[in-house]
Amino acid sequence: MLYQLNFEKILFLDIETVPMVENYDLLPEKFRMLWDKKSEYLKRNPEDTSATIFNRAGIYAEFGKIVCISVGYQYNQDFRMKSFYGEDEFILLQEFAELLNRHFNHRDHMLCAHNGKEFDYPYIARRMLINGIPLPQVINLAGVKHPKLDREATRLSGFLKFIKNSLNRRLLIISKSQIVLSNFCLSSICIQRQSVSHMHSINSWDKIVY
Repeated sequence: MLYQLNFEKILFLDIETVPMVENYDLLPEKFRMLWDKKSEYLKRNPEDTSATIFNRAGIYAEFGKIVCISVGYQYNQDFRMKSFYGEDEFILLQEFAELLNRHFNHRDHMLCAHNGKEFDYPYIARRMLINGIPLPQVINLAGVKHPKLDREATRLSGFLKFIKNSLNRRLLIISKSQIVLSNFCLSSICIQRQSVSHMHSINSWDKIVY
C-alpha cells in the first residue's frame, strides 16, 4: 500500500502535551472535582492520590493542553519542517489549523503519526473544539476509515520520547521523530518496490528546510 502513496500529500506530525495547570492545587474547583473522580480509575498504588498522579493529566484532552505540534512533509527533494509551540494554546492551534486549511485541505491529503488515530488526532480535535476553533477537514475524522499508515508507524515505538520541563529539548526530539517516521515510510516504499532509486532519505540536518 505504501508504494502507491504520494508522500507530498502526507503531513507527518507529533504533539507534546502537559497538564492544564502546573500542579493539582492550581486546578479550578470544578476541574478539581472532575479530576478527583477521574483519578479514582487511574490509581495504581494504595498511596496514590489525585494530587500525586496529576502529572499524568496531560494525556487526557479534558485535563491537558498542547504545547507543541511539530510537522514535516516531503516537497521535491526537501523535507520541510515547522513547529508550532508556546504557552498560548489557542494561538498554537489556530496557526496549525491555518496550515491545514491552506495546504492540506483536499480529500487526497493525509496525516501520519505514531499512534495518531488513538492519541494525536483526537487530542488535537478535542482541544480545537474546546478552544472554539473549527475543525479543518483533514483532522475531522469522525466515522472516517483511514489508510493503515498507523499500523506501519507503530513499529517506531520507543522513538517518540520526550524530556519533561524543557521545551527546547522537547522540540529537538519531536523534530527528530518526524525524520524517523518519514524515513520509515519512505524506506517501506523502497523495500516494496525493491529499488533504492525511488527513495529520498533524510540523513542529515542540512537537507531540512524550516
